[in-house]
Amino acid sequence: MPSIYHVGGRAKFKLFEFDYELISLPELINNVLEHSEVRILVTPNIDHVVRASKSTYIRDYYSRADICINDSKVLSTMVKLFLNKDLATVTGSDLTRNLIRHKKILEKTITIVGCEPQQVTNLQRLEYPVATINHINPPMKFYEQDDEINKVCNFVVESNADFIFLAVGSPQQEMLAHKLKPLLSKGVILCVGASIDYLTGKEKRAPIWIQNIRMEWFFRFLQSPVKRFRRYFINCPQIFYLLWKERKKAT
Repeated sequence: MPSIYHVGGRAKFKLFEFDYELISLPELINNVLEHSEVRILVTPNIDHVVRASKSTYIRDYYSRADICINDSKVLSTMVKLFLNKDLATVTGSDLTRNLIRHKKILEKTITIVGCEPQQVTNLQRLEYPVATINHINPPMKFYEQDDEINKVCNFVVESNADFIFLAVGSPQQEMLAHKLKPLLSKGVILCVGASIDYLTGKEKRAPIWIQNIRMEWFFRFLQSPVKRFRRYFINCPQIFYLLWKERKKAT
């Protein structure tokens, strides 16, 4: 059965070989803002968990991260039903929004890898615009070309940022995070996927009431049914089997 344990006063939940943080959004924001050491933060959702179960290298990217946050309210509900455990949820979109809008961000430097230049401009029009944003948008499938990966790494290192937002999709952003970590002297590396798309309006996020009833995934599906059908109706349902296996371990 998955277990709860503590490291340095921080509660963690071991599940699927991931060490999930049991932490609230305000606590996470404070933790990220107050500590400058180089750390990787990942936000796996159900699709990521399923893919990681089939791939050693993807699973390794998540399990070796310094901070692992459950991104899925649906997963937390299922964990409660299958395992009678409470798994905290902080979505990547909420984390990104609250960090970018935090007053202390004015004192920081940000580097964004991925997204379009106009989105960076939109970020600077938010209520609390960041003081400095460095931006690079690598080409499609950059992760298959060593010279492109090196170009991104060099850009991030030279930017010397306090926060590095990787918005190039999973698992390439997690791969990039682990390549960057030994090269940096400071900076939290946040693997945030499409969070900036939602923050800047490129993608529409579900209304709060839909989020509260755990149906944000269906709202996203309705916006892009062809793109998301396989993810939500073929890949994600495999989480039932993974949770069943976790439950069987305790019997």
